[in-house]
Amino acid sequence: MTSERDQLSDRLSHVSDEEARRWGIAGFVGQSTTIKKILSSIGRLQGTTTSVFITGESGTSKELVARAVGRVDV
Repeated sequence: MTSERDQLSDRLSHVSDEEARRWGIAGFVGQSTTIKKILSSIGRLQGTTTSVFITGESGTSKELVARAVGRVDV
């Protein structure tokens, strides 16, 4: 039972790392000035304890920005 639990824990850790890369800054695509400003802001906020209020129209990837801000790139 312990071995199975360890295997599942290792797999979960691997999946978490994959998801971290997926939702980090590296997952954003674009070269526009606006995207560059957003990425710069995300980079400044990652790893801080600052509260952030993200606004925008429906469908503008606010959730992706929130996930990227809430994690530190690995």
